[in-house]
Amino acid sequence: MALRRHTIRVGAISLLVMSLLALQTPFQAGAVALDPVFTPTPGVMNFQASAPGASHKHSSIVAITSQTDGKYVVAGSAHDSQSRPCAFVARMLSNGQLDASFGENGITRIHGSDPAASRPQSEGRAVVVAPDGKIWLAGYAFSSENYPFFLISRLDSNGHPDQSFGERGSVRINVARSRVEEPQCRANALALQNDAGVTK
Repeated sequence: MALRRHTIRVGAISLLVMSLLALQTPFQAGAVALDPVFTPTPGVMNFQASAPGASHKHSSIVAITSQTDGKYVVAGSAHDSQSRPCAFVARMLSNGQLDASFGENGITRIHGSDPAASRPQSEGRAVVVAPDGKIWLAGYAFSSENYPFFLISRLDSNGHPDQSFGERGSVRINVARSRVEEPQCRANALALQNDAGVTK
């Protein structure tokens, strides 16, 4: 596993960025049973994260975490109504159904790319829930020159972008060295620090 670490300060938030180039996790075999609490299919969460009007419906979950109330928060990639790749965050009840009180019918889609990007694309790759209920997302979004930069987004507890953070709730960060002609910055991990900052 190759690991790159970057410490970043965003306002009052201290970030430790870990860009994983490869990840291998050993799997321990054991007894596994599907949870019958999840409905309608036991043990399976199944929903479409892309917008209803999208011609491309592909979506994928990359990260998942749980809240203290038993709800689940997931993040990944989807498509908006114009079929542009975007990041998304969704929240599910303890039975695996989308939480209708979160975002738009349980889902919030995030466009973190620069408005000048000719090929806007973003993806959520890590998600954590802070003690105050706000949700932090890390991943990547395209710059004005169509290169991936680190994406950090913050949502309130109802799934709405926190307008007090960055630009419409998101910031893009380029940590590549200045001599790099084609920066490739993608965040893959995110965790809370003891001082209420975020480790990413």
